[in-house]
Amino acid sequence: SDLKHVKGYETFKAVRQIVKETGSKLDILHLESSTDDEIVKERESLLLDTIFVDLPHGFHSKELKHAEEDILDYAHEVDADLIAVVARSYGFFERIVHRSTSRKLSMLTNVPLLILREH
Repeated sequence: SDLKHVKGYETFKAVRQIVKETGSKLDILHLESSTDDEIVKERESLLLDTIFVDLPHGFHSKELKHAEEDILDYAHEVDADLIAVVARSYGFFERIVHRSTSRKLSMLTNVPLLILREH
């Protein structure tokens, strides 16, 4: 997760519904950069705990190396049935230089991928 850009509950509505209806456990992976400070990490963890308070979930942090590989490795570790990612919105110039993690994941994974839009 990269929650700096996520505004809250609406973004995760579809995930909440899937977890509720299937009786699944949600494993949340946060890829942290070396520049993330402890206060930011704690805030992000609390935000997700609040959003998913009524559902079985776990919050896991891992140092960011290569986002796509890190996500796929973790999905394999926990034997994930679904990977959900939040696609960020970028401006015109940002889109020219940014490589999309969700697009790369869609080409690399054999696990179903749910791409959520920021709200």
